[in-house]
Amino acid sequence: MSATSLPPTVVKLDGGETPRAIRDILDIEPAKRTAAQCSTLLKFYRDNTDNPASRAETALVEAKKKLDDFQAALPNTMVMKELPQPREAFVLIRGEYDKHGEKVERALPAALPPLPAGAPMDRRGLSQWLTSPENPLTARVWVNRAWEKFFGMGIVRTTENLGSQAEWPSNPELLDFLATEFVRLKWDMKAMQKLLVTSAAYRQSSQVTPELLERRPGESAARAWSAFPPARRIAARPGARRERTARGKNSAARGVRPYMPEGVWDETSRYGDMRNYQMDSGDGLYRRSLYTIWKRTASPPR
Repeated sequence: MSATSLPPTVVKLDGGETPRAIRDILDIEPAKRTAAQCSTLLKFYRDNTDNPASRAETALVEAKKKLDDFQAALPNTMVMKELPQPREAFVLIRGEYDKHGEKVERALPAALPPLPAGAPMDRRGLSQWLTSPENPLTARVWVNRAWEKFFGMGIVRTTENLGSQAEWPSNPELLDFLATEFVRLKWDMKAMQKLLVTSAAYRQSSQVTPELLERRPGESAARAWSAFPPARRIAARPGARRERTARGKNSAARGVRPYMPEGVWDETSRYGDMRNYQMDSGDGLYRRSLYTIWKRTASPPR
């Protein structure tokens, strides 16, 4: 609504009548009002009456506040960004940073598939290459480590090295099947672990029989062929957590001081509050090790 279309009447306000200056402007015929008078009249109308413009402004302010609150609630994370012009890289002569040798460019191992079509030669392109169905390495490495986790020994026993120095897989066809299945499942780790633990190989008895050793001479060879799963003990800390959970004493509280032998940190604590360590009481004594207080120069006793 323009200022000239406002009715020349007295507007009643909650706190009283219209100010004298506004009434003087209203007394002037709309066609004879100056631009400044029209602007003053319009501002007064928008600030002091319930009108579409004021309602729209209020709705805009509320929407911006909701947007700001939503953005403030989002978690922050560090994101890497490529430089507009990549830095030059050189072979360092004898490893010395100030003695540049031959210039080198970004590239992938020639023995492996190239980058996917249209992928840039940067971190984003590398991530696309790593998870490309045509790249056999990533899926093989992960499923081999998952196999080792459940069976105690990987299909490739050197799980830390699947390169030219690695051992040959005991069952290449099985490794390839699991790798392609992992890609088919769209890298679903939970689904792959379910596949492993529900397999006949995992559910068989862990008892070693003469027949199995006869078929695969030597216990390690029989295990490599998954003739039987390993019978392994639980590691110390996971075992302690399971034991506390079974007793109902595995606290999830934060900021507590668990049990420690008297004076265990005194010799390595010249400063701070680790000398004369005072352990907590109640649930704090059974705190999970993931959250306990710790000291770099003296690990807690097991």
